[in-house]
Amino acid sequence: MKLPHHRFWLLCWGLLSQSGHAAPSAEALLQAETIFQLALGRQVISDGLFAYQLEQQSYLPLGELTRVLEFPIMLGPDGQRAEGWFISPLNTFSLDLSAQRIEIREKQIPYTSDDLFSSEGEIYVSTKQLSRWFGLEFNVSMPALSITLSSEQPLPMQQRASRDQRYGNFSKGFTIKSELPYTPMPYQLIATPAASINLDSSYAQQNGLARSSYSAQLHGDLLYHSGQLFLSGDDQNGLQNLRLQLGKDDFNSQLLGSLHANRYRLGDISVQSRALIGGSFSGRGFQFSSIPKNQSSEFNRITLEGDLQPQYDVELYRNGGLYEFQRASETGRYKFENVPLFQGMNVLKLIFYGPQGQQYEKIQRLYSDGAAAKAGKLNYRFSLTQPSQTLFSVSDQRNDDQSVAWLASASYGLSRNLSATASLAQYEEEQEQQSFANLGLRGTLGAFLAQSEIALDQNGHSAGVFGLQTEWNNIRFDLSHSQYSRDFRNANPNGDPLQQSNSLRIEGSPLRLGDRASTSLFNLNLSQNRQFSGRSSSSVGHNFWLSVGSLSLSNDLRYQENSSSDATLNGSARLSFNADKLLKGFNLRSNVDYSIDPEQQTQNASLGANYRFDQKRNISLIANRNYQTANNQTVYYSLGYNQRFRVLNFGATLSGSQQDDLYLGLKLSFSVLPDPVRNRPLFFASTSKAQEGSVLAQSYLDENRNGKRDFWEQPVQGVGFIINRGYRPGLSNRHGKLLLSGLNSGGKVDIQLNPSTLGDPYLISSSEGYGITPRPGHIMQLDFPLISIGEIDGHVYLLRDGEKIEAANVSLQLSHAETGEVATILRSEYDGYFYLPNVTPGKYRLQVEPTLLKRLKLNAPDPFEIEISASGDSITTPDLILKRLKKPQPFNQTMSQRRAP
Repeated sequence: MKLPHHRFWLLCWGLLSQSGHAAPSAEALLQAETIFQLALGRQVISDGLFAYQLEQQSYLPLGELTRVLEFPIMLGPDGQRAEGWFISPLNTFSLDLSAQRIEIREKQIPYTSDDLFSSEGEIYVSTKQLSRWFGLEFNVSMPALSITLSSEQPLPMQQRASRDQRYGNFSKGFTIKSELPYTPMPYQLIATPAASINLDSSYAQQNGLARSSYSAQLHGDLLYHSGQLFLSGDDQNGLQNLRLQLGKDDFNSQLLGSLHANRYRLGDISVQSRALIGGSFSGRGFQFSSIPKNQSSEFNRITLEGDLQPQYDVELYRNGGLYEFQRASETGRYKFENVPLFQGMNVLKLIFYGPQGQQYEKIQRLYSDGAAAKAGKLNYRFSLTQPSQTLFSVSDQRNDDQSVAWLASASYGLSRNLSATASLAQYEEEQEQQSFANLGLRGTLGAFLAQSEIALDQNGHSAGVFGLQTEWNNIRFDLSHSQYSRDFRNANPNGDPLQQSNSLRIEGSPLRLGDRASTSLFNLNLSQNRQFSGRSSSSVGHNFWLSVGSLSLSNDLRYQENSSSDATLNGSARLSFNADKLLKGFNLRSNVDYSIDPEQQTQNASLGANYRFDQKRNISLIANRNYQTANNQTVYYSLGYNQRFRVLNFGATLSGSQQDDLYLGLKLSFSVLPDPVRNRPLFFASTSKAQEGSVLAQSYLDENRNGKRDFWEQPVQGVGFIINRGYRPGLSNRHGKLLLSGLNSGGKVDIQLNPSTLGDPYLISSSEGYGITPRPGHIMQLDFPLISIGEIDGHVYLLRDGEKIEAANVSLQLSHAETGEVATILRSEYDGYFYLPNVTPGKYRLQVEPTLLKRLKLNAPDPFEIEISASGDSITTPDLILKRLKKPQPFNQTMSQRRAP
């Protein structure tokens, strides 16, 4: 029967819609990419699980998840099939997306297009479907970017941990360690830096002016330090900004000799202020500290800043929600001041957007548990700067201020839950020297996290602050009260001294509204200030957001009241709609700033549309109207096109208004880096890579087992690696090399070989891995030698009445033949069989454990001598036959027998 054309296409569309493996667009995936921390109960098993968050549903990579959970399920190279079993061989698993078939225990499992999709050789499955398949429970926390697993049945890793307790961890070559010993990497005198470069040319019709500008970030080793150089300028004024910073990081806190610092910086630096006494500066100088990297020196806030190339934007997300947005300043910096922190885990994510469509992010996890230092430990930081001065004064606007500012602070752990803090600071403000001292306590009491500090200025005037944080029913509370004496030098705004300041922040966890919708419960910020003159000011801020499928809506509303002026009520609303299902690669964004009181008016409105043709090309259209300008009827528009080539990004922008104020801009951006993989001096990339840390991992067959690669030893291809217990995509090439980029610089990173990528089951890594501190722009070389392993098996029997009976639970001891040192202890199974895998080359002696023989009055054959060669062997021992010792005859009976004729 022949179908009409329209029915034929409708049938095809219906089949495709049920196939379940059509991947979302590249634009949707780019926006939805998330890196989760994966935990099994309280044990973190992966710090870097790449996943996607689409329409309030988390999609996890099936291949990587089953590897981490040690399920023997293998994915096909095309990302369409998966075969194996989980927890028990009886739990068979088979998936074939091309045939639209999923079978578990030989029973077909239904699924829909919302349950899973395939992308770049991996299959991503929703946590809801994974729970049905494997009997797992996934507790996803988007604010903390974490997933906690629980299972009704013991998982393979839990079973293995139980076996390791019984047998000893002899198979250490296959163990993914939770933390590796720190391996310092030497600094070089000078190394080829990595550079990210932006070039910009523009033409304005209104004045006929053509301009060009440039900027660059360079990172690499210099003078046995990690160096960072930022420069920018244009053809009109030449070089405008030039900043250089040198520094070192050491996880073991062995810097600066007896000071035991874990990091220091010199050159153009930034210094974070302290509560009550201030002292936040950017300038030339130096600073050093022993405070752990993932710990804030302040009680409930942090300042984040750094270099930002011109025309870049940066968004700060705090615990999953957008906190603030900034554009690059004229000096090429971003700075988020006094970002609030809560008790427990705080996830801060910076997303950087480039003018040509570049996008990269940085994630920082800060844990606040009350004490500023561990019990009996001293943490400190010290800085000395010349504010607003740079090492190289290249612009015409030079600062003649030669004042010096310094700040010293310390914290000491009095107990597990209580720390003492102290600070000293001196700096110049409004041409007057300011000096301050600060003392305080910080700690926990039950469910409360508390802070109390007092500060004195050089004239003896005082100020104090008390802070309290707690959590109840997934709602976080942060209360702060500050009190100032009349003449305290740091609280004198506009000549009217501040008497007291109060604030209360309440933040609720997101509320789920079904499977595809969620909303903020409430996020409130209340503050009140009072001056000695009697004037006061109050403000109430509320943040609301709602997400339903592809639609996201957020609104910030702020009410301010001042005793000397009229109250105001202002707001800002954001709306985004991912129209990918209607038109693949298309999305809309809108923003409106408005005022309700004292006058109802729209202050600014913008609407943007973006269409991504593929992963390399996109086009955007933005319209904006500012109602607060003199010509508030003018709508400004911008049409942009971006394309990413192999070695660079190209962007073109055409903007203007109804008055034909046309502006044309052309942009190029690229990165230049050393190329150790292909043994070339340099290579070009279209993405920004200068700020990343990288490792060149090399795998080879260590034939003589000396831990060093000799010229005749062969590389091993197809080897993958694990970073911070999370799988990193990519395999070593035919030269045994793989470049691992995008590593978090400044903090400790653990790198291990991924044993599941070794095609030969008799190969293991003789290196347990490395704990390193990556450096921006520097490529560290790490060697991973592989050696062949063997296996030993056999049977244990008990001889009873001339019959061999399987002996279960018999302790066997494998020791090194040369030293006699016990390598491992194992036990026979229910049928007397024993098996020991992953035995490294060497000479061994296998015997029944002597204490067992003595206790049960048994004898056994002499120890078996076993040798595992360098190529690996599979050895089956002769049967171990145990016999009962004969009972000794009585002495008198024996003598009488001797006298018998």
